[in-house]
Amino acid sequence: MPNHPEMTLIASKIKGNIEQKTSDSVFELTGPTVVDSIVKGSACAVAASNVVCKQGLFVQKKYQYPNEGRKHWTVEQAVGNIVD
Repeated sequence: MPNHPEMTLIASKIKGNIEQKTSDSVFELTGPTVVDSIVKGSACAVAASNVVCKQGLFVQKKYQYPNEGRKHWTVEQAVGNIVD
């Protein structure tokens, strides 16, 4: 949702995490913990990722980039820095 206050804050937090290199983990930089930290205590209703996402859909390596031949992000991250 463009111009939604929480989405704007989430995008800003993710951008800041990347620019400030707050972690070496893509999950910590951009994952659900970022969303949770922004919306916690706000009027925005957000369901937990494990409720709205089928278990394993994004964690099984074969489903990450099925048509691009790329490696799962955890493999890419182990090989080299994926966030400049």
